[in-house]
Amino acid sequence: MKLAVARIHCALLVGLLTIAPAAWSGPLFYASFTSDGSDCTAIVAPLTPFFTYIMVQPGTTMPGISGAEFRIDNFDPAWFNTVTPNPAANLALGNPITGGCNIAFPTCQLPGPGGVLLYTIQSLALAPVSPRQLPIARHTNPSSPNFQCPLTTLCNAPVFTKECGTGMPSCINWTGACWCEFAVQPATWSRVKQLYTAR
Repeated sequence: MKLAVARIHCALLVGLLTIAPAAWSGPLFYASFTSDGSDCTAIVAPLTPFFTYIMVQPGTTMPGISGAEFRIDNFDPAWFNTVTPNPAANLALGNPITGGCNIAFPTCQLPGPGGVLLYTIQSLALAPVSPRQLPIARHTNPSSPNFQCPLTTLCNAPVFTKECGTGMPSCINWTGACWCEFAVQPATWSRVKQLYTAR
């Protein structure tokens, strides 16, 4: 029952992301465990493959993005992980789970129901998975010292303006509510942004 409620909350979250609440104006990065971006929590068992889809909802400056730079933490190095960039990308440098990555697209990417898909990660744990959050933060070596944040680039060629974003953590085997579930309440958006602005 608890898992079902969590999935409903995350589905509502996706709807709110699409309409861009007033308390949120920059890009919002998060991980989903379904390809449509509708589930930000997961129960993971050993020896059972699972998928993580790293998504971003563009900010309100422009409707789409041309690229992104970020990292995601707390993937266990003992897991077998296969990281695949969005096949629409024409450039993918680095690795989102080992320090950070840059991804770029030849055409402007407009968000679907869950946002713009950046990477798909297939994982397999051989041992029980401890409860964890998966925060999204700045690249460990940002491309610009002026952007110490997970970021997107806009579709304004040839400038490709950088826009700082916020990473909202998703949860695996988490006991209690995950922060991504609280985001279904518009009043909490500013608090979520304050707590999870990348360091």
